Amino acid sequence: MTSRFKKPDSTWFVHDRFGMFIHWGLYAMPARHEWIRSREEISIADYQRYFDHFDPDLFDPKAWARMAKLAGMKYFVITTKHHDGFCLWPSAHTDYCIKNTPYQKDLLRDTVDAFRAEGGARTMAARVSGPIATAFPQRSDAGHLAASRSDLQAIVVADTDLLADPFWVNTAPGGFSEPFANNGDLVYNAVENLSGRADLIALRTRAVGTRPFHRVEAVRKVAEQQFLATAQQLQQRLAELEQKLTALQRGEEGAAAPGAEPEAELARFQQEKAEVRLQLRDVQRQLNADIEALSMRLRLLNIVLVPLAVALLFLIAGLWRLQRRRRVAS
Repeated sequence: MTSRFKKPDSTWFVHDRFGMFIHWGLYAMPARHEWIRSREEISIADYQRYFDHFDPDLFDPKAWARMAKLAGMKYFVITTKHHDGFCLWPSAHTDYCIKNTPYQKDLLRDTVDAFRAEGGARTMAARVSGPIATAFPQRSDAGHLAASRSDLQAIVVADTDLLADPFWVNTAPGGFSEPFANNGDLVYNAVENLSGRADLIALRTRAVGTRPFHRVEAVRKVAEQQFLATAQQLQQRLAELEQKLTALQRGEEGAAAPGAEPEAELARFQQEKAEVRLQLRDVQRQLNADIEALSMRLRLLNIVLVPLAVALLFLIAGLWRLQRRRRVAS
């Protein structure tokens, strides 16, 4: 089944190659291993002292970013929340985060800003695949594996609040929810992408190659020119409605019509926005109707009729040779 979402472009990762992975959190204080709490079986009470005294006075993300750039690094990845559960940013969903330490400031924001100032990509999610080795090589008890029996297939997301409502949807009075980011699409596509056996996953993650039908492309351009003006008008109207909705949800003065109740006005905007979206989809369907019909005819010609014609020619040639041999034999 083909995904209705576009696969992310990974060519930048193949091209850039060299980047910085910042593995940092409370475990930097004992400075032995990021899995120290598990490896050394430290109790939560004893591990709490690192949280209570976390105040990185030598933290200098600008120096990190500057050194990374001088070394030729093109991107960076950071463990925003590791297995101990500590968040490097002031999360609204847990008290076990930077805002409740002596440092209090947003480490993640400062780091991203520093690297953004130097240029380069910020990796908040990454696709990981291939064989993996154990993080506990010293263990030798029964059932422990030194390496995976099959390749790992995973998508690692740095922001663990990915599906928390405040990070991707606005909820207005009356229960209306409007997404402002594509977090849901990302999760849907990730689950679909990772479904099935490794061979099927490998097929899904291959780059897509196409050989375009030039006549179809020509028809597409003509159709786009015909419907472009209508689509632009609808997009402009949709943008205006979204601005009004945002203003109404924030309670700004003048957002609602004079004498109108805010909830009724909000429902009216929502209904009008849904109608505009429906018109946009109708325009898109009309745009694609002729193109799909022509494309289907060309596929039928290339995939079915041409091979049938070639097979028929071979059949006729074979019959002709058979009759010729019979004549010679007689």
